[in-house]
Amino acid sequence: MTRTTVSSWNEQLESGGLEALKGWPRVRPSGLDVQEKVELVRLLKQGALAQGFATEQATLPRVGQLIEEKFGRRYSESRVWRILIGLGFSSQRPTSRALERDGVAIRRWKRVRWPAQKRPQNGAESSSSSTNRD
Repeated sequence: MTRTTVSSWNEQLESGGLEALKGWPRVRPSGLDVQEKVELVRLLKQGALAQGFATEQATLPRVGQLIEEKFGRRYSESRVWRILIGLGFSSQRPTSRALERDGVAIRRWKRVRWPAQKRPQNGAESSSSSTNRD
């Protein structure tokens, strides 16, 4: 806790006793009012493409950018995440791999292309250093 928070709690306690502390908010409010939250949910349900993004992914930076553009408030990614949780959203991950996935091409890339990319080009020295002193 910060000194400011503790000082505020102390003032509440001294002026109204324990009863005054019961009404103290446990979390910092999001700063968005009810109508703004309803509007944010509506915008998010339209999808990221409808908001002008190149893909349908609704990432935390994108949602933060959307909040800033529409409501004039700037939040950290962690704060955006807490706002989304409060609105009932959750982290989404694909349940399976893409149908278009080409396993043969992936294995070939890992066997041939990746090792070639890891090697220094044109006789250049490696950019990594050994952790051994010898």
